[in-house]
Amino acid sequence: MRGRWLWALALLVWAQGCSDALKPEAGPTEQHPVLSEPVEVRVLYGDDELVPETDIDIGFVSVLYDYRCPEDATCGWPGSATVGLRITLGSGPGAVFLLNTGVEPRSLALGDYLISVLGLSPERHTGDTIPTRKYQVELRVENIRAH
Repeated sequence: MRGRWLWALALLVWAQGCSDALKPEAGPTEQHPVLSEPVEVRVLYGDDELVPETDIDIGFVSVLYDYRCPEDATCGWPGSATVGLRITLGSGPGAVFLLNTGVEPRSLALGDYLISVLGLSPERHTGDTIPTRKYQVELRVENIRAH
């Protein structure tokens, strides 16, 4: 168990370090579309989705942990799940980021956008194992800078 946490921490540190590759650098910068309203998108495990009205491509690449409270149980805490998302902004390089459903970090500022996890489905049920291919993550993308 301790090894899994160390592996998750190492992956998180690596992913956060890769986020620098997605930040605009000094000098000429790529212009990104401005969203008139926040956009919600669902991405199936193993799929990629181009976020409408943006140049963001999001791939759902992993469910690292799913410790959400089962829907048919009474828990003192709702729990959380950790998902891996491969995000590409414009023509830049993509990188994998880890976000959570119940604890921070639940969102990521990337360029002019804020990408937030709204939920993960299907819901867990006591005694059932969810096949990885059945997962889908619901995300919200919005502008964070005025244009």
